[in-house]
Amino acid sequence: MRHSLAVYAAGLIGVVLYPVRVCAQAPPQPVSGHAADPGVAKYEELAGACPPGIASDALLRLVELAPAEKASWKLAAVRRAFDLARSAEPRYSTRAVPVGFTDTVPAMSSISSKAVQVDSLSLQLRAVRAMLAYDSARSRDMFESILNPEPPALTCKDLTVPDTRLYYEVLRAVGERSFAPSEIQKGNQEAFLANRALQITSPLQVFPVVGLLSEIRISAPARAQLVSAFAAALADIRGDDRSFVMGFLEDDSVGQLRTLVQRCQASGISLVAVVDALAKFYARQLAAKHCADTAQSEALQARLSEAVEGFNRIAQNYLPNHARLAAPPSGGPYDEPTVATDLWQKSLDYRTYLKRIEKSDGLSRDEAEELIHAIDSWSAPDGMGPREFFIIKSIVLQRALRDLTKDDHGYQVASEAYVRFLDSSVDERDGEAAVWLHSLLQTLKATHRHGAGRAEIMISALERSKNPALNLYAGLDRRVTALAAGKLNP
Repeated sequence: MRHSLAVYAAGLIGVVLYPVRVCAQAPPQPVSGHAADPGVAKYEELAGACPPGIASDALLRLVELAPAEKASWKLAAVRRAFDLARSAEPRYSTRAVPVGFTDTVPAMSSISSKAVQVDSLSLQLRAVRAMLAYDSARSRDMFESILNPEPPALTCKDLTVPDTRLYYEVLRAVGERSFAPSEIQKGNQEAFLANRALQITSPLQVFPVVGLLSEIRISAPARAQLVSAFAAALADIRGDDRSFVMGFLEDDSVGQLRTLVQRCQASGISLVAVVDALAKFYARQLAAKHCADTAQSEALQARLSEAVEGFNRIAQNYLPNHARLAAPPSGGPYDEPTVATDLWQKSLDYRTYLKRIEKSDGLSRDEAEELIHAIDSWSAPDGMGPREFFIIKSIVLQRALRDLTKDDHGYQVASEAYVRFLDSSVDERDGEAAVWLHSLLQTLKATHRHGAGRAEIMISALERSKNPALNLYAGLDRRVTALAAGKLNP
């Protein structure tokens, strides 16, 4: 039996988490003091007692869950969420390099990062997108205050890469919706897009920009100017194999380039300069030294060869003397990567607990609860880091909640064990908010699939905690349920 990414994704997607040591000690700081609903005011105060990332996330959720509040309050809450996001950590969301085992810290951390988007950049962008619904001019001002993404150069030791794609998605929305016709006529929209989209330093940014240039609704002359400037910017990108492979393979490079070609052809825009610049960019990257793990992966190399051939077909239409590019040969030399730890193999307890839960149908109620107590008291073995242990124990506890509880009493025992675990995971919640919060939110989501009675057991256990973050998300969950039912109780 092999429990890997599928186990984690099934058990964790949809939950939120963040450091709580500070959250449990900081005094409440209301966002605006103008909320009319006492329930909203209560959640504001709880958010004010939490660290920046979790407070920002909760405020953005609360704006969506407070339909009766005045626009003035929502504007203040969104702006406060944006300001808090500046202090959140880490700076970027991440994507895992698709090699090796999936039940590793890099892979599972990246799942959480994508699911909850509580890194500094993503939170700021979420706030900008929320502001667009109320005040497009303010949303543009907020966006312009965000530092341009500058993904660092990576080595083969890096098993995750920064993910800045949301930046270009929100840039497109702001560019399309925040400029008056008079501003567009003056060239303000084009200047805004050039300043924000073309400051590219990494291969990871190339195809998000290609997608932006092909999809954004702008005039043909403006698109032509931006495409020309993009071609010039490509000359300065040297990059690294990690960034190139993830950008080239993960972002559907050929599909996005084909869309740009079609859009430019329809407007009579020449693509010779940009195709030539891309050909030189690819040639530099393909000739460089590669990471052994991606270069020796048959699946990735097949995708790379297909992508290279797709580009060659496009290039031949624009560059008569185009020298066909080729994927790197299968031989070395290569740079050796770090190998991520396979948590399934690293922890015997992890394997044992999951197997016992899987075969728990024959257990009596007392035997099942005894197993829950054993899991509750399970501590990290020597040599295992706090994030590694958080991941495996949260998976086991979630499986226990789903499969090991014989009745509501057993579910309460397991719920209290889970809440204690979240509350005690100081190193994890202080180290990376996404993993902790992802676990909490996905568990809340799962409780509703178990029925209203069991959802109430879990939410009540969270509310009894002295941890404001747990109280806060329990309250937000209640508000989601109340909205769905057509009623709101403070």
